[in-house]
Amino acid sequence: LEGTATARRRGDDDLKELIPTTGNLDPQHSASRVKKIETRFDTSDSGKVRVLEDSNNRLMLRFAGQKLKGTYALIRGGEAWVFQKAELPQEKKAMLLAAPGTIIHCGTEDLNFKRKGALLILDGPAIKPGEVIPMDGEPSYFTKSGIKSFWPSMYRQPIVVLHGELKGDVVGFVDKIHFDEKTGWGWVDSAVIWHPGAIELILNGTLASFSIEVLPETVWDPEHQHSHVIGGKSVGLSVVPKGACPTCNPVSARVGTISDLDGKVYKFGMTMPQFLQHRYYELGLSTKELGDTIGVARSTVENWMRRFDIPRRDLTEARHLRSHKEKVIKATGGRATITALGTGSINSQDMEHQHDGKSRRNHTATLFSIGNVHLLINTPRGIIDMLGAKKAGPRLILLEHLNENMIAGLHELRALKPTVFATKEVWAYLRKNYQALSGQRTAFNEVYNFKRYVLEPGKGFKAGPFEITGYTVSKALGFKVKLGEKTIWHASDALAIPEEALEGVDIFIGDGTCLRKGAVPEHASMEEQIKWAREADIPKIFFTQIGNVGTHDDLNEELQGMAPNTQALHDGAEVPLGGGNPFAVLSESLVAGLLADEVKVLIRSKPYSEYARQAILMGTEGQAHALYVEGFPEKMSVEDAKKLEHGLSDDEWAALGEDVWVYRPRILKRFEPAREVRAQKAAGPYIHDAELIEG
Repeated sequence: LEGTATARRRGDDDLKELIPTTGNLDPQHSASRVKKIETRFDTSDSGKVRVLEDSNNRLMLRFAGQKLKGTYALIRGGEAWVFQKAELPQEKKAMLLAAPGTIIHCGTEDLNFKRKGALLILDGPAIKPGEVIPMDGEPSYFTKSGIKSFWPSMYRQPIVVLHGELKGDVVGFVDKIHFDEKTGWGWVDSAVIWHPGAIELILNGTLASFSIEVLPETVWDPEHQHSHVIGGKSVGLSVVPKGACPTCNPVSARVGTISDLDGKVYKFGMTMPQFLQHRYYELGLSTKELGDTIGVARSTVENWMRRFDIPRRDLTEARHLRSHKEKVIKATGGRATITALGTGSINSQDMEHQHDGKSRRNHTATLFSIGNVHLLINTPRGIIDMLGAKKAGPRLILLEHLNENMIAGLHELRALKPTVFATKEVWAYLRKNYQALSGQRTAFNEVYNFKRYVLEPGKGFKAGPFEITGYTVSKALGFKVKLGEKTIWHASDALAIPEEALEGVDIFIGDGTCLRKGAVPEHASMEEQIKWAREADIPKIFFTQIGNVGTHDDLNEELQGMAPNTQALHDGAEVPLGGGNPFAVLSESLVAGLLADEVKVLIRSKPYSEYARQAILMGTEGQAHALYVEGFPEKMSVEDAKKLEHGLSDDEWAALGEDVWVYRPRILKRFEPAREVRAQKAAGPYIHDAELIEG
């Protein structure tokens, strides 16, 4: 017996005839638990037993039988006795006593205890939703649904001492529990400590703390840089000596808060200055929009930008940018965005314990949004928690292919009553395996109680404001999605892509399973997909479903060597859509220098990065001379920047400040002759929607 069982204590006379025989027990026999039906009995084991302690409430025995070996405790609870092994199995003992990492030791401060005869009884709330700092100091966030999932497994778990002279000893068991649906708390209604030594240490204050031991099922939350516990299993309740685990205490949730400390990791693995610059310049948010997204005042954002020496747009730039946004919103019905909720594959999941930040990935899921209308591609397990960071409730869902890692969380979204599109193979698999996937024993139509449609490859359809066409790219589908004025290609599992699927595409989101050709059978490499995207003149190239290809930064360095307008996505990344046809306006001397390869860098007074990794037009006012990628800006002193091949005159340097931002552009395609561009006013160095005049 590794767990617990219920027993009844009887006198010698009652049991004499049971010991040597096997058969039926008369209902009237004093050892029978039922008084009307005959019961079958058998001899479970035979051998020697030593009585270590015998009292009214506790019986300690050491067995030397064929099956029962070691010390067992029988604890009285009314007429029935709880029969429990007083020693942990070696495997479980090793897990509980191992260095933090495998399980979460979650401290609880609200358990009460009181003496009852020779026993000590515990009760109270044991675990609450929120951020917890466990013994290893790495924060985790316990969700209500996660606690509800694993809390039933706490029933009859052992109570174990983790430190001191009794380290590893079983001293009691959890007898009664319940989960509070309203608060999300896991309660211990009754836990019994029977070990005399442990009782004495608890009462005198030496054993002063308790912790819940959880073997968690988690998803990584890149926004707040911690794991979300969405399920798992309780493996015990522990007693911790005073002062042994000062960090083993739950704290109130800190979700959504922000620290303005320099160097503090806040969101998406970025420092505060990186985060502000990314949102302001790369995504084009105003200071008010930026403040609204993180719950602080506009003036606070402006103070932070001054503190970190991040220059702001001038009034002309801000006005032109606002006008461009209003034009997009008018055309689409809302702000259009793409968010990578998860970017991992089964291979990257194998590596997740090795990396944090941008290199740690959930299974792939991508969210397309126009205003408050959301389209979700793929629903891995834990998708409801991934969506929680965006506060988005998608009503439209596309499933790419029959892969359990991509569809196992579909049931989590049934409260949203979404409309779901999938192939007939996916629906057949879900119908056959829905109980195992959802953990629910109800009917299929109750688990998936929403509108369901079958996708037909090559046949376009409209879902809300999105125009969608699916194409066969392997065992999966790839989707061509029209998002406002932009057309996006999304295929996280592809072997080959039809040419017509990439026609007119502005943004390519591809399969990042492997980097080089032939590395993973049945998957096109990133190298091959970059070639296809460049042949189709797609200005922005991204990859999701990243495989076992090293860290995020190392992968992006490799991709930049292949094509400067290419990058791997990380969980939580927002894909900037940019203008309809952006055009960088430069002086005639700079254009001539870049085309002649005499100018190697661009120098600017602000870190513009909205088009950093996008192929955009470059030229003078009225003429486009090339398609190029600017790259991300690098802050540098004027003194150091002047040593580079910049092509600026002394007068142009005089107009710059003490610090400048350096870009290292790469020309992808030259226009000979130059192409005419209809005259428009630039916002900063760009015309966001250049109109080429066909000759």
